[in-house]
Amino acid sequence: LAEMLVPFNDPTVAVVYGRQIPQINAPIDERARLIRRFGDEALSSGPGASQKRIPLSNACAALRRERWEEFPYDETCEGGEEWAWTENILTRGYRCWYWPKARVFHSHHDSIRRFVWREWELHETLLVASRKRSTLFAAVHRSLAMAKRRVSNCIFVRGELWAKFVGLLRLPLEMFLFFVVSLISKNRSWRASMRPMFWQ
Repeated sequence: LAEMLVPFNDPTVAVVYGRQIPQINAPIDERARLIRRFGDEALSSGPGASQKRIPLSNACAALRRERWEEFPYDETCEGGEEWAWTENILTRGYRCWYWPKARVFHSHHDSIRRFVWREWELHETLLVASRKRSTLFAAVHRSLAMAKRRVSNCIFVRGELWAKFVGLLRLPLEMFLFFVVSLISKNRSWRASMRPMFWQ
């Protein structure tokens, strides 16, 4: 926490994100994601910064209170709310830091259903942020990218052999369910009723 406060000495800094280290029993995709996204180098986004985008996550973050009160999170956002909030802050001339000295151990250990719903919510959030429509083609493209990522992680990322085996074993069902959720999402009332079933 003390390390996370350091960048706030600059009054233009609105948010600081810390490093997430995978737990020893993290699933292979989660291990790869955290290693790839949260490195050793401090990065900043905003006026005068070279980085357009830095790792964003509520799992290890601090927000300047004045900015939070001025621009609260969008409570209707179904996932990735920190992305939308930070994009808003950056467009208003504030700065954002990734500060790797502020660290936590953090990993998701989701069931297949919860993993699929989390992937779909992130997919929808990114589509909205890029002003693209949610289409069947986009869902197929995302599920294929998910499969490519999983296979690549199992080959190239250091991790327990059992975690790689479980990751490959789960993949066909995850792809199928992602496609089902994408179809359900076309109907907002279905989506609202189905979310509790997946988010367990």
